[in-house]
This record gives sequence, C-alpha cells and structure tokens, in this order.
Amino acid sequence: MDEEKDEIAKLLEEYQKQRSSKESSREPDAPLPPPVRRTDIIDFAKKDEEPAKSTKSKKRERSPEEQEALLQKKQERKENLKNFAKNTLLKIRSVIFNKITLIIILAIAVIIGGFFAIKAIIHSSQTAYLKPYEQRYNIEFPEGILEDYCDYYGENQSTTGFLKISDINLSTPVYTKDSKEFPAAEDTAEGAEQNNFVIYLQDKSLEKIYATAEGYNSSSAEIYYSDLFNEYSFRVVGAFYTNMNVQDDNGYIFPYNTTEKMTAKSAGSFAERIGSRLLYDTKTTITRQDRMILISCPTDYRDNFRFVVVGIMRNTAQEKPEATARSNVHFPQIIYDEGNQNNPYNFSLGWYPEYEITDGEGNIQTVQTELKDYQFKHPIFK
Repeated sequence: MDEEKDEIAKLLEEYQKQRSSKESSREPDAPLPPPVRRTDIIDFAKKDEEPAKSTKSKKRERSPEEQEALLQKKQERKENLKNFAKNTLLKIRSVIFNKITLIIILAIAVIIGGFFAIKAIIHSSQTAYLKPYEQRYNIEFPEGILEDYCDYYGENQSTTGFLKISDINLSTPVYTKDSKEFPAAEDTAEGAEQNNFVIYLQDKSLEKIYATAEGYNSSSAEIYYSDLFNEYSFRVVGAFYTNMNVQDDNGYIFPYNTTEKMTAKSAGSFAERIGSRLLYDTKTTITRQDRMILISCPTDYRDNFRFVVVGIMRNTAQEKPEATARSNVHFPQIIYDEGNQNNPYNFSLGWYPEYEITDGEGNIQTVQTELKDYQFKHPIFK
C-alpha cells in the first residue's frame, strides 16, 4: 500500500515539474485592446432609416392552379422517363428474342429441309427403276408397283394383278372387271379395306383337278397372286359349287365374292359358311383371320353355276395335307330337291356380310349388304 502511495506522489511531482517548465518557457500574452464604447459605434442622433432592401428577390407564391400544373408536368416527365426506360428494355428484349427466334426458325427450317431432301433422295432412289418404263410407254406408273409387272401395266393400264397356277400352267395378268377382260378381279367398295381376292376365269380346267379329293391329292395345291404391289402365296383348301340365279337356292345367292374387310362377326360367319360348302376335307380350318383367294370358274355341272377354288394365305412350303371326301356338303337347294333330300343348312339362308368402310374424316362405319349387292356380281357383268 505504501509503495503505491509513493508511486502516485512521484507521478504528481513529475507532472508539476513539466507544467512549471512550460509556463516558464511561454512568452507573455499581449495586452488586450481597450473596450469600445457603444456611442462610438452608433449615432443615436441619426433618425431610423428603412432597412435596406435585399438584393435577392423574394420568391413569389404560386396559385393552386399553377402548383397543380407544375405537379402534373413533374408527373408527366416522370411517366415519360419510365415509359422510355420500359420501351428501351422491350426493344432490347425484342432484339434478343428476335435473334433467338430467327436462329430457332432457321434451325427448324434446316432440319425440315434436310428431312425432305433426304426423303426426296430416298424416294428418287426407290422409284428410279420406273424411269425407263415411263419413257418406254409414255405413261405414269403407280408408285410402289413391282418391277416384274411394269411391262404388263405399261401395255394395259387395266392390269390390276398377276395370277400363277402351276396345275394348269397358268401365268397371266389379271384385269379390272370394268375392262371386260379375263381373268378379272372383283373390285372393292370405295373406303373399304381389301381383305380377300376374287378372280374370275373363263377356263374350266381347274374343275378337272379340284372337284374331287383324289384330284386335290395329285395337285400342287398352290396359287400365287400379286396385286402388283405385293406377292402372296395361297394353299388350296378345297372347292365348292354355287348358284348364280336366286331360284336355284330359295331366293338366295351365297356372297362368296366379297373382297372387303368384314366385321369380326361377319368374318367368322363367312369362314364358317365357306368351310361348310367344301367338297372334301383337307384337315384345315378356315378362320376369320385368314386372307383368302377365291378363283371362280365356269362349270358344266349345272347351268348358271360356278365352280370356286378356295385358297388361304399360308406357308406353301409346308407339307400338303391329304384330302378326304365329305358327306355333309352344303349345296344350293336345287341339288337337294333333285335328290329328294332335306337341306340341313336352311338356317344359313339369307345371310349376307357386314363390312367396314372409312369415310373422309377417318370415321369407321359398317355397311350391311343384301341380295341386290351380289345378284349381278358375276362374270357376265350385267
């Protein structure tokens, strides 16, 4: 404690020494001037004068109308500045957007142009084989026609197919029914998809082979047909007789010459009715999914009858089945009448198929056919 007091005393002593040293070294202050009397400054005898006017003009107060106008101008300037900034930003964005849009449009145009260019090149390469035929025959060929049939089409534009049946050494073009030439193909209703092929011959030689099981067993049972765009192989599964006059089957004509794609129910009924009419059994069941070819031929079996050979699209490389005669064949009514027999298939009389068509808007509709649709669909082309 005593040590702390001694330390404080030393500090105070040192402070006093420094203060004394400063005071001794400072020069003496100059004497202050005497005070000035008020009378020496102001002349009380002089009259009061008006205060001097300020050189600065006094600000004039504005009327409320002027203030309102001024405020409106300020608002207009502020709004104009805001609009200017906004428009400038929009222009900048527009320039950027237009450049991006232009780039995108150009890129899309290049892609589309490239696509069509490639498509045109492919199309040109795919149709190049037609050029010599178009020059040779001076006609336009249908796109997709197979080259094997170009000469046939070039010589006769009524050509609609090509038929090969080795059993009778037949290899011939097939024509449209409207051309009145044979062999002729049954046409298909507008808007309907073609499912079956019906070919009319004026040759009776097929009947000699396919009218019996024995003849079938000695045949190739193969039919080749092309619609000029595709080639098909059919395996013969049998044959049947049918009438062309309604009086030979209780007012009924079996619609074997239906080419249109039918509804599922009608396709099933059609396959079943074809199967019931076959003269022999080849151990093959015709289903509604089968695409058929029906070769309609003239016959001496009976007046106004046709002999029809039936083929279904199958792998003809497979072994041909053995045929056996059937005892319950469905014939037209006149055959039962001549044999004094009952017709076990009376229930099927009056059946006609329902097929599908597609209109211009892509809507699928069904068409129910009837007798008048088939009464004149025969080789006489009435």
